[in-house]
Amino acid sequence: MGTRRSDGEEVRSIQELGKFRRYWGKSPDYPEENFGNDHIHMPVDVVYEWADGRSRMEFSSILRVIVGSGPRDGDVDIDDTAKVRIEDFHLGFKAAFQKYKYDKTTKNLVVSASSPKMGGAYKVTISPSLQNPED
Repeated sequence: MGTRRSDGEEVRSIQELGKFRRYWGKSPDYPEENFGNDHIHMPVDVVYEWADGRSRMEFSSILRVIVGSGPRDGDVDIDDTAKVRIEDFHLGFKAAFQKYKYDKTTKNLVVSASSPKMGGAYKVTISPSLQNPED
């Protein structure tokens, strides 16, 4: 799975995920069933970069996030697709092992880490396929 990050880094990642969720929760397209639930999902477009940026894959999928105070708080999963399978790519992320960053400019969630499976550093940029909230 990789190297566990410090508790402070894990908390920062969960806070970044919270900023992402709060912004997109204002979208008129935000799935109504997400409100008040500890499991949320939404359609997303994903840009997956690995091998120090030499390899890149773009695809659409479903993002699933667990929120709350339990041990799985901050778990992020991207569903397999015909192009991208969990056997070949990291599609499940944990705040304890990956860094989450909310990009205030693009409103995307960026997940980054390093692993032998991906040949070193990798970055996953997640953009909801929803109408932007009116700021």
